[in-house]
Amino acid sequence: MFEVQRALLVEFWARQTIADTLPAERRRVELEIRGAVARGDRGVVLELQRRLDLIKRHQRLYRSLQHAIRCVADGVVWKALRYDRLAITVLGQGRRVGRLAAGSGLDAELNAMGSFWERGILTLHNDLTNVLRHGDLTVVRWPRSGDLEADIIEVKAGRADPSSAQMRRLDSVIEFLQKGEHPTLAQGERLAALRLPQRYRTFLAPLRDLIANAHRKGFAWVSPSPCIALIAIDLTRTAGRVQEIAKPGHEQMERRLGWWAPGRRLPFVWTSGLRRMHDRRNTIAGIAPFSIFPLAPADVADLLLGFIDYGVYLNDEVLELMFARERIQVRVARPPESERVFLVAELGKRGIGVTAVQRAQLMIELMTPATLITSVRGTLEASANRDDLPRWLVVFADESSVWDRTST
Repeated sequence: MFEVQRALLVEFWARQTIADTLPAERRRVELEIRGAVARGDRGVVLELQRRLDLIKRHQRLYRSLQHAIRCVADGVVWKALRYDRLAITVLGQGRRVGRLAAGSGLDAELNAMGSFWERGILTLHNDLTNVLRHGDLTVVRWPRSGDLEADIIEVKAGRADPSSAQMRRLDSVIEFLQKGEHPTLAQGERLAALRLPQRYRTFLAPLRDLIANAHRKGFAWVSPSPCIALIAIDLTRTAGRVQEIAKPGHEQMERRLGWWAPGRRLPFVWTSGLRRMHDRRNTIAGIAPFSIFPLAPADVADLLLGFIDYGVYLNDEVLELMFARERIQVRVARPPESERVFLVAELGKRGIGVTAVQRAQLMIELMTPATLITSVRGTLEASANRDDLPRWLVVFADESSVWDRTST
């Protein structure tokens, strides 16, 4: 992880340095176009327009590649923090920086990293990631016995003010991770942690097999649960012929499942491509990055860069029936409420709302419906013992068996 962190820093800084030259070059070419238009020089205008289009493509390309690098760095964070979703979720609250500092600020951060590295202590540069948003560095230690230790370091070229708003936020995060609860960390709401002892389960193994089928055929689908269907498209095989190759398979899926019959509500749909676009604006820190998915490394790279896409359909009516069989009454939210709320659940006299983040977890990480039901039941039971109703952060005891290839 030391070597990966070093390589990512070099790659990210080099691309950032080049990308930072493009806005000025774009403005210069735009001025030249205006001048050529004023002179009526059509040939020069066309040549300059081609150059401007190339600069715009380069800007989009660098944004995409920088995001892919940050996703790899996010994978290092998840592994370094032992896949502790609770810690990663809390450390990921706030605004993402997404770029390295310049000048003396970066020098101070790299010098601080170097001093830890010389002592054999892994230190992560937070601005290199999407998911670390408190402080400049995260220092990770693995004691021979006991829990993982992680410290947040704020590096300043001068001296940090301990009373600043940033330092107070750091104190709040540390207090939550120590106590499992904080009165105001969730935008003025009480935030409480709930660790469930059950194992976290997903449909990532069917996804791995599905992608292998898509490599052979261009398009493939499978339904690993009565309420979930998955599709995968290999865009390197279907380039220019997506409709021709994917449409027959998709129509077969629609006929067999019957979810698209007249008079029925359309299922929810989410795709890996939509996730990439969404993440570039606002990454959900508590959702695992593609870089730790237990897939072949080449498939992970293709997911990060968009050469493979997978889609997930969720039949909310069937999901409600699955909850009902477990004696939990559930109403899955529909638009526009579903932008904030996944579902509302009731067990006895206690009811809770489950946020849209858990729908993302179900549809991106392919968390099984049985695991979702376990999460909701655990939250309902924990809520029954409290007079207040905090915003719960629900995590499972140990996710290493899902994400860590060395443990399987």
